[in-house]
Amino acid sequence: MVENVAPGLVAREPRHIGLDREVVMSTRQWGVGLIVFGLIVVGISLLADTLGVGAQPGIVGWKQLLGAGAGVVMLIGGVVLLVRSRTGTKAA
Repeated sequence: MVENVAPGLVAREPRHIGLDREVVMSTRQWGVGLIVFGLIVVGISLLADTLGVGAQPGIVGWKQLLGAGAGVVMLIGGVVLLVRSRTGTKAA
């Protein structure tokens, strides 16, 4: 039983909900997820004209380059998280 409870309050023990594994994603899972998502963003951005969603067919526009750049940033972030998970250092 929990001690030091204010008068009039009922103290209860924390309940175990039956989960034996951690629900939060690990650093390694975040890294792999960012790598995959970054690759998808880069692919869609650079293949926008081929997929029929580009503004000017045959020309890689600024929006496509911006999307590809964002995908590369996600990809690099995922690699950093993956490497840190393997070396055991914590990500900031």
